[in-house]
Amino acid sequence: MNRSGKIGIGWTITLSFLALLIIGALAITQRMADAGKQVRSEIAAIIARGEPIDVSQLGGQPVPPYQNAANDYATAFAILSGPGAEVYKKKYEDFAGSGQKPIGEDKWMEASKGISHFESVVPIVEKAISKPACKFPVNWSAGAGALFPHVARLRDLARYFSARAIVAAHENNVDTAIKSIELGIGVVEANRNEPTIISLLVRIAMLRVNTYTLCNVMNEINLNEAQAKSLDKALSQVDLNEGLRNAMIGERAFGLWCFDEVKKHGFSKSLGSYLSGGSGFSASAIGNDMLARTFSNADILYFLSVMKNEIDNAALTSREIKKKSKTISAKSSPPRYAYVSKIIAPVYSRTREARDMAVADVICARVSLGLQAY
Repeated sequence: MNRSGKIGIGWTITLSFLALLIIGALAITQRMADAGKQVRSEIAAIIARGEPIDVSQLGGQPVPPYQNAANDYATAFAILSGPGAEVYKKKYEDFAGSGQKPIGEDKWMEASKGISHFESVVPIVEKAISKPACKFPVNWSAGAGALFPHVARLRDLARYFSARAIVAAHENNVDTAIKSIELGIGVVEANRNEPTIISLLVRIAMLRVNTYTLCNVMNEINLNEAQAKSLDKALSQVDLNEGLRNAMIGERAFGLWCFDEVKKHGFSKSLGSYLSGGSGFSASAIGNDMLARTFSNADILYFLSVMKNEIDNAALTSREIKKKSKTISAKSSPPRYAYVSKIIAPVYSRTREARDMAVADVICARVSLGLQAY
């Protein structure tokens, strides 16, 4: 105050600034409180739909060993990775999937020898496909640390059946060629219930190997009506739309796990390893633990809205998504407060595009089979 008892201009500005800070702090506090209520409401709605919110729930109910095809697949994996296995796999690896096949007959004979070496996996996979469930051992509670070594082994198995079908067609062994494609499609479906992006992408890769294989086989041999319909029925069972939806549900649970880790251990310790993984962020650039925790509920709310959009629109193609609404594409740029979402939420459009390509392959294959049957 000055000598006349009035507050000076400097103090007036200072007090006004402090008042604005207090008002702003109260507004942020209220907004975070509202965000917290909305998060709890969203979580309750997810639970009411019977969908998982905790990574430990992603494994679902245990499967009795005698019903679990994963045990049989483990036996097949052991055969394909046994002593000296790589030598035999190299004999046929150029024949798996698509691409130009070697012309020399000696190459075909070598491939046939390599395939015959692993013939014992055929009845094992037949047995696995006949079982009602398949659940591979995964430590889902590890969250982002969960490992899925079986997906690469399934892909290895799918490539074996691809080569087996192509070589059988070259040798005019129609029944073996068709059976190999059907077994390959069965392998595609082995991890269909795993709610993760990695499992879905491997399924897509294996399915495309199978459709390319079918194309190669149909260039070599003519299928009769019953054979064409049998392969068409096998392909008709594959549902990648539902696979994408399940994967998004699983990714949402993984995301919520990450938010819990940040709340428990702080932002830097929980997600520090991701900061140098191409995200373009650093601990100094995106704020400290206190800031991340302050905006945690708003961040979670944003993340849940993104995932809800992905789950609800899982059946739509990439083109349909672009046409549907501009707000969907706008969500690809997270708000500044979404510190965790910026790191844990990848660009799902690439997964959708991969799914669309695989679906297109299946449609083309089924049209070809329909024409062949006709």
